[in-house]
Amino acid sequence: MSGLSQRYWRALTTAPAAGRESPGPRAWQGYGLWRRYWSTLLGFPLPAPHTAEPATFGRGVTEPTAEGARLRLPRFDRLAARMAATEETGHPEARWSVGDREFVIRESGAGRIELLVRAGGRLPADRVLPVEVTTVSGSDRYLLLLVPDTAGGSVGVLHLTGMSRWADVTVDEDLAVAELDGGDAATLATVARSVRATPDPAMPAWAAIVAARPDDDPLSQTIQDAAR
Repeated sequence: MSGLSQRYWRALTTAPAAGRESPGPRAWQGYGLWRRYWSTLLGFPLPAPHTAEPATFGRGVTEPTAEGARLRLPRFDRLAARMAATEETGHPEARWSVGDREFVIRESGAGRIELLVRAGGRLPADRVLPVEVTTVSGSDRYLLLLVPDTAGGSVGVLHLTGMSRWADVTVDEDLAVAELDGGDAATLATVARSVRATPDPAMPAWAAIVAARPDDDPLSQTIQDAAR
């Protein structure tokens, strides 16, 4: 039998050549018949096809997890929330409490969710909560303003659009608005995104930030442009 025929037969039967170890499993999954045929005939193994890593952030976690000053909330699975909804809950939602803060994520329409953070105490008006929201499409950062509520605490809400099957949310330690870099394009994009996600009742808090900054301040201009 010729050398080519021998290689072809060994490849078909996975029998090792004399003095060689048996080949490992073929990486055939994901390849068409024609490429598999030539791989077998010529003796060139096909590389394992690339497969996207499954998103694991937040999966399997049932309680918020603290990582230093950052708090990771469990994944909000929209289908699971719908299946667990009752007449009493209204919109499908998930809620968790950490210390004096309550976190709620709920459905608010097609492709939309609402993130609510309620604190037992008052957060100073010049401070914001950095929030990162990760979905199938990627990650976006927001700045959440907490405003006083009637119970003596404070509450902040973000209306998030473009949501798909699930959402992972992290909340960082609050920071002063004065720490925001008005000359940084990424920061300005985050501010604009946050203003657009803020419901009308909380917009006076953004207006107060504008009033406290110079007229030619890029951050103030970004807030005003996004609020239009």
